Amino acid sequence: MLRRLVLVAAIGIVGCSPTAPPQTPEPLPSAAMAETFSHCTWGEVRGAEASIWSYTCPNDRLVYDNTVPGFVREIVASEGGGRAPVIRLFDIGDGAALETILLAVRAASPAEGIESCGFAPAPNHAGWFVLQPSGALLDAYNQFLRGAAESPSMPCGPLGPSEAGERVFFRLPGAANKVAFVELGSEIQPFDVSTLRASIQ
Repeated sequence: MLRRLVLVAAIGIVGCSPTAPPQTPEPLPSAAMAETFSHCTWGEVRGAEASIWSYTCPNDRLVYDNTVPGFVREIVASEGGGRAPVIRLFDIGDGAALETILLAVRAASPAEGIESCGFAPAPNHAGWFVLQPSGALLDAYNQFLRGAAESPSMPCGPLGPSEAGERVFFRLPGAANKVAFVELGSEIQPFDVSTLRASIQ
C-alpha cells in the first residue's frame, strides 16, 4: 500500500508543469490615433534605455538615438522633412529632487535668460512638470502672449513653453535614475506617451 502511494505521488510530481507568468496585453492606440494613422503600423519602438509604443508610417517613424539620448521623429518629405528629438532622457540621482537636473536641462535648452527658468507642476496632470520662466522673463513672456511685444516666443528655449504645443518632464517609469522630457506638440502624435517605460535589459 505504501509503495502504491509513493508511486502515485511521483506520477503527480512528474505530470505537473510550472505555471507560465501572466502575459501583459499589448497596449492599444486610442481611436483618434488609429484614425489619424490608419495607413501606419502600430508597434513597440525599443532603445537602449527606454521603449514606447508608436505608429511607424511610410515617411514618418520614431527611432531611438543614443546621442540624444532618447527618441527622434524622422520625417521624409520632398519639402520640410528632417529629424527632431521628441523624447529626451536626463540622468538624475536615485531619489534626488527634480531641481538637481536643472543645469543639464538649461544646457540642453539654450535661451537668453534661461537661468530664470525652473520647474513647476504641469496643470491637470499629477507627476508631470513644465519648464517655465520667472521674474522679468515671465513678465516679458506675458507681454508677448498679450501681443504687446514681439519676443520672447520661447523664453526657456526649445524645452520650455511656446505656442506650438505642450512640453513636459516626468520621472521615467521603471527607472529611478532617469527623467523624461516629452514634446507633445499641438497636434496628435504617433506615439502614446503613457506607454513610455525604461527598457528591460
